[in-house]
Amino acid sequence: MDFYQPLRDYSKRGVGLLLVPAEDYGIRSDGKWHAQVAILQSISGGFSLARAAFFGMLSLSDSHGRILAWAETKINEETYLIGKLPFGPGRTFYAQAGNWFGCLNLLIALFFLCYLCYHRAQ
Repeated sequence: MDFYQPLRDYSKRGVGLLLVPAEDYGIRSDGKWHAQVAILQSISGGFSLARAAFFGMLSLSDSHGRILAWAETKINEETYLIGKLPFGPGRTFYAQAGNWFGCLNLLIALFFLCYLCYHRAQ
C-alpha cells in the first residue's frame, strides 16, 4: 500500500475491494500511520479496503475513506474485526489520468523560482 503504481493498476482494472494483509511494527510506532496511508490510497484508487495487520491496526473502510470498523491488535490475543463492506467503483479519474496535477504544480513553482532568480540578478 506504500507504492502507488500497483494501486493505480488495480483501479484501472476496476477492482472494487482490496484485501490487504500487513505487518506493522507496533501500534504506538507506526500502526495507525500505515493504516491511514492505506485508507488514503484506497480513496485515490476507488476501492474499499479490508486491512488486517499482524501487529498493528485492523480496518475496514469504503472507497470514500469512511472508516467502517477499526481495531488494534494486542500481543498474545486474537483480534477480530467483522463488518459489512461495500464494493467501490474503481476506475477513478486519478488512476486514469495519473499525477499530472502534481507535476503541473511543480512546473509552475519552478517557473516562478526561475522568474524570481532572473529578476533579482538584474
